[in-house]
Amino acid sequence: MKKFLLFALLASFLPLPAETFPDPIAEFRGQPISRASVEEQLKSLGDLSPGDRTGRRAALRKILEDFCCGVILDDISRMAEYRDGTASARRYIAELHLDEATDCELQKKVDDPEFIRKAVLHLFLVSRYGNAAFEVGDDEIEDFYRQNIGRFRVAGDIVFGVIAADDPDTAETYHARLMQGENFERLAKESDDGRKRPEELPASDIQMLRETAAQMQVNDISPVIPRDHRYFILKLQKRTPPSFIPLAKIKDALRMELVAFREARLLQQYLAEQIDEGKLILKE
Repeated sequence: MKKFLLFALLASFLPLPAETFPDPIAEFRGQPISRASVEEQLKSLGDLSPGDRTGRRAALRKILEDFCCGVILDDISRMAEYRDGTASARRYIAELHLDEATDCELQKKVDDPEFIRKAVLHLFLVSRYGNAAFEVGDDEIEDFYRQNIGRFRVAGDIVFGVIAADDPDTAETYHARLMQGENFERLAKESDDGRKRPEELPASDIQMLRETAAQMQVNDISPVIPRDHRYFILKLQKRTPPSFIPLAKIKDALRMELVAFREARLLQQYLAEQIDEGKLILKE
């Protein structure tokens, strides 16, 4: 109902040119919304033409609602029980059992304005909607983990060694020695005589060598690989297969994420209620 009424009220003076808006354009909780502040935000939406009635009306509605939300959030932060932001942050940490962090990490949190704002909003929403609204069960966490399993995939990796030579004959000699059983790592050190090392190659060359090594089996020796007047021999030393972060390792983090989802939903619900009850007054 609130959004419908606001939309209808805005229609009463849109699409008037910005300079014909009254000043102030509206009032919420006794605080005026100046024409200049609205004009500035409308100007930032450069893709809205004066004739775009629907777009301008929606943009203005959003600007006014954002102003109302800011007033409400400021009012919350000024409440006596939250005025001491550091105390609110410490209470938030204790109530959500975040105190497993080190003292140094905690100190950084309680002094961080964004963290304080988050703490105050959470404490306020709990006071309004109750702790039960933010209780997240193990089953819900497990379902969220399964539904978003792709987020928790750890890509596999490979480790490979490189022997480089500047001419094909030297490279073939190195390869023959390897095929006769010579130690790859020792030969790699011998071939490194202070010239450009493989790791200093262009990223495209490194990527090509990595892709080649990825096709090999662990401990395999590649044939000689020519590349831009240089010659390489690879040995795949280690392969780590793809895996998933265990649920147990991130369970607390997921719980906090789900709590944050509930905070966002309930905050929007509260803001909508308050805008409706706060008598957003549009000036004639």
